[in-house]
Amino acid sequence: MELLKEDQASVMAGMPRSTLRRYVATGKFPTPIKYDGWHVGWRREDVTAWLLSRAVVEDVGALDAAAPDDLQALFEACPDELAARLFPRSVAVGGA
Repeated sequence: MELLKEDQASVMAGMPRSTLRRYVATGKFPTPIKYDGWHVGWRREDVTAWLLSRAVVEDVGALDAAAPDDLQALFEACPDELAARLFPRSVAVGGA
């Protein structure tokens, strides 16, 4: 399990940290996990699933009720190409 720091999750999600915090507080973004006492981080797979769900709703539209397994299969089919097309700003984050 890879954890992303707040700045990494913010870049991957394509939003400022203040927006990320607001989304977390309102339940619109995955909840971070506490580690090392007071540090928090987001599981990369949770952020990826959130991005895919938004892409499906906003960009594709046809899969409005897709199950998480369907989204995972879609991403696994061609992860690099799909990520580059759907999330051009997040591709540079890589395996930080």
